[in-house]
Amino acid sequence: MNLQRLSTMACTLVLLWGCGGPERVEETRTAFGLPMTVELWTEDAATGRQLLNSVFEDVAFVAEVSDPWTPGPMARTNQLLATTGRFSANPSILPLIRRAQGLASESGGFFNPALGAITALWREAGDATPDEESLRALLRQRPEVGQVQIEGIQMYSINPAVRLDLSTLAMGHALDLAVAHLERAGHRHFRIRLGTTAGVARGDTAWLPVPLPDADPASSGAKLQGGGAWFTVQPHPDRLIIDPESGHPLPRQRAAGAVGRDLATAAAGAQAIAAAGREHWGEVVTAMELEHAFLVDEEGALHATAALAERLPSGNPRRPVSSAPAGTL
Repeated sequence: MNLQRLSTMACTLVLLWGCGGPERVEETRTAFGLPMTVELWTEDAATGRQLLNSVFEDVAFVAEVSDPWTPGPMARTNQLLATTGRFSANPSILPLIRRAQGLASESGGFFNPALGAITALWREAGDATPDEESLRALLRQRPEVGQVQIEGIQMYSINPAVRLDLSTLAMGHALDLAVAHLERAGHRHFRIRLGTTAGVARGDTAWLPVPLPDADPASSGAKLQGGGAWFTVQPHPDRLIIDPESGHPLPRQRAAGAVGRDLATAAAGAQAIAAAGREHWGEVVTAMELEHAFLVDEEGALHATAALAERLPSGNPRRPVSSAPAGTL
């Protein structure tokens, strides 16, 4: 058999087996005000692009219905919760509220998405400071997401001060839905990133950026095995994180990140660690069994679990000053 015929047969086999292997399909759109990129390895690029379009539609839907600051299901739910009367729960956000309740309990209360009324005071104040007495009055009522009662399709709050702000959790929840969508379609090799805030990988390596001050994430992050779901938070004027003790926004220098069994867990864990601060972040790590997690405190010092510290590159410009025990994912 001559070389030309061998080449022809090989070429035919390649065509039969999918034209040389999976093709990478990539698309970037805006989600939650951030660039979201999905990379998918598929044998059928056209079908893959259709699938990505469905994934982005799912994420856009969650972002829309979970926004507490614009008219929609979440804003309406908050209005009704303030009355403490019973009402029919909106099915588009009910799973998110249930998820929030479970994760708030796991975090020991450091993840508290029921402080939306306090967040609203700060948003309305702009560059000023809200009236301290108004803040203290809300804090004295101790709003918690567990005070939302769900009975079948009925919902009510036993505390009129509860106003849900599930913005952070909604990002993680939306990406979890994206992962589930891709896996239901039979895909096992893909990557999803939401800016430098969140990401998940299947069949490849996941990347956990550590937002150290004046550091390049490319040289200060930790590479994790495929399957990791990571989420980082850092307070921002448009994304306030309220200290559940003081009612004041966390300092903008503070940042936190976590790897969880899913993106919703990682999102809640990161927000809880940020709220707990250097005094209590280790309690959150233990309670939520976060093997890979970190906190950058307001002085710029890095605190990391031992498992994460071991995976920081040698060129990392700042080493952890403390560590915390971790559970098992």
